[in-house]
Amino acid sequence: MDIALSDSAWEKNYRPVNQEMLDMGGEVEGGYNDVFEDDAASVYTKFGKFKPARGVRGVLYALFGLVFVVWATAGYGSVVAGWVDPLRASNWCAASVFVALWMPLIAFITNRGEKRSWVMTLEEFVCVWLLLSGCAQVFWELPYVIVKRQLFDLDYTTLSESQRWWWFFWMYPSGDTRYMRPDPATHATETFLAFSGFLELFAAYKLLRVDPHPRRRDLLYKACMIIAILTHWGFFWANTAVVYLSEIYAHFDHVENGWQGMWLKWGALNLQWSVLSPMCVGFALYLLVEKSREEGRQRHILEHGCLTIQNSDSDLTDDEDL
Repeated sequence: MDIALSDSAWEKNYRPVNQEMLDMGGEVEGGYNDVFEDDAASVYTKFGKFKPARGVRGVLYALFGLVFVVWATAGYGSVVAGWVDPLRASNWCAASVFVALWMPLIAFITNRGEKRSWVMTLEEFVCVWLLLSGCAQVFWELPYVIVKRQLFDLDYTTLSESQRWWWFFWMYPSGDTRYMRPDPATHATETFLAFSGFLELFAAYKLLRVDPHPRRRDLLYKACMIIAILTHWGFFWANTAVVYLSEIYAHFDHVENGWQGMWLKWGALNLQWSVLSPMCVGFALYLLVEKSREEGRQRHILEHGCLTIQNSDSDLTDDEDL
């Protein structure tokens, strides 16, 4: 039994990832369904093939990630030990973290000699932003939501020696004082966003750790894209409305500590969720639609003559209708 695809059908739909399947020659026991119906996604799919942290991108990811590690360890320890002024350290931290939060844009860098599709680039962007944003929600927002009431008595200009333990959560509120004063709207919003971080981390994990079963992998891939769309549309709306617009309406009454509080903290440390999040939504929506279209073409190949079973050496019919 010979199994083949016409050249135009193959080139138009999916260049094979597993060349051995293409070159198997046609002797397939049990019929084509045993091979192609269960494994079509793994043989033909152009999705879920991205390889992050390669070459220059890997180095940049490591350097950007190191910023968070240094401030969470050495930076925090230096403030608690009294070696660095809390307010000055908070300004330095805000400036460096602002740069590091643009990490997902590294996905658009292609190493010399690397062959990477546009789909792989977008997948890497979505995955990195899900991972970075998810860590921010789970490891900063969630603890902050829990301890916020402990910040009500703190001064936004400095911390006493006994209060320096709170610097990790005081760093941003020293500029945007709504986060260290009773403000139900921001507290409720941050609570909701914090728990969304677990969904982000789940989606990033599933994108990085591909399920070996084709059908389950396809379902998880689409679920990850849906999570990215829903969570980051929510982040974009909440961040832009609650953080920015509400404070503009309040004539910046809650922004303190001069231009550092205004631009390094209130302005800079929220900007990524008003820029990268809608980008993530658009890219994830594109990937979800294209993945669904790919699956539709695969079903068409299996069900309508683009994949034919033949006992002669004649060529297969073309798939011009696709």
